[in-house]
Amino acid sequence: MRSTFAVRASRASKKRVWPSAYATPTMILLMSAFLGSCGDSVSFVVDIDETPEARWEEEDPSANLTQTSAITETPVVGTILAEPVVVRVKDRKGRSFVDLPVTWTVSDRTGGVGESAGGGFSATFSTRLNSQGESSVIWRLGTVSGSQTITASVAGPGKGKSKTVTSTLDAMVVAGPPAELTVSPTQARVEVADRQDLDASVMDEFGNDVEDVVVAWSSAVLSVASVDTAGT
Repeated sequence: MRSTFAVRASRASKKRVWPSAYATPTMILLMSAFLGSCGDSVSFVVDIDETPEARWEEEDPSANLTQTSAITETPVVGTILAEPVVVRVKDRKGRSFVDLPVTWTVSDRTGGVGESAGGGFSATFSTRLNSQGESSVIWRLGTVSGSQTITASVAGPGKGKSKTVTSTLDAMVVAGPPAELTVSPTQARVEVADRQDLDASVMDEFGNDVEDVVVAWSSAVLSVASVDTAGT
């Protein structure tokens, strides 16, 4: 609700003042008395009913997660991102919300989030917005390569039911360095002058396929069998 208050004094002048969105009627009267004592005629407008609850319901709050360079540089499975993931919550006028609960979740539950790189990690984690309207966590990526997401959900103020705003950040996670090599078939009976195709699979420590790896083939006994670069 918008209300206009005016204080008349001896000198004719008019100023427009925009106090804080959290101003109360008492604050408004005190400001009016002070400005009037200065000998001016003052008029100002203030949103006296614009509480955090009202702003949340009426001013289209939104949450935005910061894209860190560690995510854009193709991170590796099972690693801890060097930079924190930060969520910021503002209304459509750009004003921040503070001291609201934030629930963090990750799509790959073999990973998690936490307060610090040296602390514990959980697939679901809770924080609160600070005085700047921000909250941050450290993300430890899961062990499955491919797309992984982290989501921040922020519940509105007040004791009653209020809408929740969310923001999601995606990371394309790649396999780690080669840790295991398997050859298929592991055994084969080959007739003289016949051929047998062999397939090699390279995996990281978590069992993810590692791509673009050069496999060198060789035979332990060339007088019995030979192998070419294609594994035949």
